[in-house]
Amino acid sequence: MRDSPTAAKELTCGSRRPIAELDSSSTALLGTLPSNEVTPISLELVDKVLVVARSQSEDTRWLDQDLLEWQKAIYTVDDPNATLRPVKNKGREANVYLTYIIDNYSNLPSLMVFIHGHRKHKHGTRDTRTDDHIPNTEEDDIRFEGFDYDNLEAIKTLKLAHVRQKGYANLRCKTSPGCPDEIQPFRPEMERDWRWRPQEAKMAGAWKALFGNTTDVPRIIATPCCAQFAVTKEQVLKRKREGYERYLQWLHETPIDDYTSGRVFEFLWHIFFGRDAV
Repeated sequence: MRDSPTAAKELTCGSRRPIAELDSSSTALLGTLPSNEVTPISLELVDKVLVVARSQSEDTRWLDQDLLEWQKAIYTVDDPNATLRPVKNKGREANVYLTYIIDNYSNLPSLMVFIHGHRKHKHGTRDTRTDDHIPNTEEDDIRFEGFDYDNLEAIKTLKLAHVRQKGYANLRCKTSPGCPDEIQPFRPEMERDWRWRPQEAKMAGAWKALFGNTTDVPRIIATPCCAQFAVTKEQVLKRKREGYERYLQWLHETPIDDYTSGRVFEFLWHIFFGRDAV
């Protein structure tokens, strides 16, 4: 038996101590951690967090610009000496996101934003130039050299009231790539685009491993790329901690390579948090 993709779950609390307890005793704990990993701030402001997946080569100092009201949990995936790190470097940002949820399940803040460590990047969320220059096709979107996609602007302009009302929101303002029908698990092999969608061929098997026989594999799964989103505590807690632990175990143990296994999760987050497949 596996979790239903959208069914609400009985709440349980894990036994492991969360990384960042949000009470007065843990404020001292947060203050002892390196400033580039966890930022201690006043208790009135710690009810929302930026969960950041980074490599050692990525400069995350941009997170200190105009984001002082956010708690920050910055995981370094390839540094065995980092205070915050996953136990295994496998599955890209999905590894970090699941690790944070599992380790903090019993004491999550009311709102979480899961993002990558880079500020500006080709697969970003919000273009700070004129809308006239935003590419309109999937092929163009993959090759938009020079576009100023800025995570700092995306976070600063995020409508928190909307997230709290809906429970989940993708940070990407453009729907392409990802919509309207990016992942088709049963697409004929001769029609598959292996260059851009290696995860598509692995999705049916991953779906069954993660959700079991509680639901059929969708014929279409679609969501705006690129695994950056905001979600409420209530939405996360609709699944048991054991479910997230199982997802992470699958991610670590699957023979699917690092890149592709991470891309599989890129198209499942919205389903984990209560949305339909499309």
